[in-house]
Amino acid sequence: MLQRISVRQAQRNQVQTKINWRFNTADARIKLKRLYPSFNSGVTVYQYRKGKA
Repeated sequence: MLQRISVRQAQRNQVQTKINWRFNTADARIKLKRLYPSFNSGVTVYQYRKGKA
């Protein structure tokens, strides 16, 4: 199994396969806003974690 994985990895690296991201950083910030709060809003990490934001 490990040998097959190594062969496949070597083939993939040889053709320099690119990643096709589904969304950019700006979209990710919007979609994941509740996981990654903006600290420019004046809300502290403590307030955010305690649900007081």
